[in-house]
Amino acid sequence: MAVIVKEDEKGVMTYRSMNGLAISSFEKEEAEILDQKINTSLRDLEKNELEKAGYPEKRTKVEIYWGLGKLINSLLSSAELPKAEVRYFFDNIKLRLPDLFVKKNRGSNRDHVKYCHRLGTYDKSTALALKWSEWVHLFDSSSIKSEMRFDKWFNNALKDDPNFFDRKNVRLMSKLLNNFFYKLETSDFLDKELERCYCEAKVMCTQFQNNSSEEIKTKLSNLKKNRMLVAKIIDGRLFGEELYKVI
Repeated sequence: MAVIVKEDEKGVMTYRSMNGLAISSFEKEEAEILDQKINTSLRDLEKNELEKAGYPEKRTKVEIYWGLGKLINSLLSSAELPKAEVRYFFDNIKLRLPDLFVKKNRGSNRDHVKYCHRLGTYDKSTALALKWSEWVHLFDSSSIKSEMRFDKWFNNALKDDPNFFDRKNVRLMSKLLNNFFYKLETSDFLDKELERCYCEAKVMCTQFQNNSSEEIKTKLSNLKKNRMLVAKIIDGRLFGEELYKVI
């Protein structure tokens, strides 16, 4: 299949495909159908958002961006694109994105549309538990950015303990995980190993509550240096409360 990624001022489309430049007329036709579906769906969502009572004063960015993410996920699923062409799908979304949903990316590694796509995998109630700035902070974090399994764990963690993850603990959690997985590739981890790390990091957030910022900084630095301790967390030989005491 092919996907439309650009349109110039004369209406000339640019197509991309996993097959390179070898794009058939049939593939172009299919790409145009997808493009029209994306455009219509986004415009309908924009209209619905603008018609809702209380917009924008009484509604949060999170609610709006979660709705966008939910739609993106539905469109992506129905498109049934090869994995190699999914990146072009997001270019098509950005091409047709109404101004209501546009947000300038701060930095080359931040992708607003993909962050909305990711937020859309959460339950609405858990998505609304955090502010948009807190979601962006999490999705920006090196240990979370490319690890989609975090989302399943975090969605459940927010359900179980929605009041725990305030601004302070969200930022502390991301710092802990960045130091847990320093120079480690999480794609090599089994699901249970990754979940164990997330759970013990949450435990450690509780332990840090009475520490000064300087004390936390020192402990995080020690955690980054002690790879053998992290290995014990991964395989279940050490727990968060014990790790906190020895770093």
